[in-house]
Parts: sequence; structure tokens; C-alpha cells
Amino acid sequence: MNNTNEAAEASEQETPFHLLPQEEQQRIIYANQKRVREAQNLHEWDIRVSTAFAWPIILIVVGSMMLFGGAAVWFAGDNDWTFVYMMVGISIVMTLYLRYLVMADKNYHYRLTTEGLIVTYHDAIPEVAYTIVRGLAWLGLGWWFA
Repeated sequence: MNNTNEAAEASEQETPFHLLPQEEQQRIIYANQKRVREAQNLHEWDIRVSTAFAWPIILIVVGSMMLFGGAAVWFAGDNDWTFVYMMVGISIVMTLYLRYLVMADKNYHYRLTTEGLIVTYHDAIPEVAYTIVRGLAWLGLGWWFA
């Protein structure tokens, strides 16, 4: 019976992860992430998740803008419909902007490897939105330098 060896073995434990220096923690995390990324794929799948309550929030924001604009026209008392047409146009643009750029759906990509699970996601913004923004940028540059 050698109790001194047992006590010595028990006291030679590794330092817990949260007590390691920050640089050592980052090195271990990066090494583990690299091992998971380079492992063999077992299965991959994609999921598209729509933004919760996107349309009610958009309708509240745009509807309140339209109510405020309508009240401004009503209380002004003039029959100038130009402001109303501008208000409707801006409301349509704001609705599309909020839905497809601010509250876009998310595309999640899952990859199951032999070492772990890798999850990546990005906004599901339609290509036509990028085309419109590029066109508006060129229009703005032309106006700016004219």
C-alpha cells in the first residue's frame, strides 16, 4: 500500500480550460475548429427559416407612416394629391426594403462530420434586390456628378 503515490497522481491533474490563459484557450479552440472542418463529411443539409412576425412588423411601421402622412394631408386642407402619391410610393419602397433587406429570411447550412457539426447561415436576399440597389447607386452617382 503506497498511499503517497496515489495522492501525487491525484494532484497532477490538468488545469481546467477556463483557468488557462486566453492565448492558450484560443489556440485550443482554433485547433478543434480546424479538426472539425477538415474531417470527413457524413451528411449535409440546408434549411430556410423565415423571419418571425416580419409582415406584421412591416405593416405596423408602414401603416403608421401612411396614417401620419394621411393625417398631415387631411389637416392641411389642400387638395394637393402629389404628397399622397409620394407617400404611397415611399410606402411600397419601404415595405420591399424592410422585407427583403432588413428582415430577410435565413439560409442555414448544416454539415455533419466525423468530428462534429458545422453550422453556417446567411441572409436569403433575392438577386433582384442587389440589382435594384446597384441601379440606384449608379443613378445616385449620376445625379451627384451632374
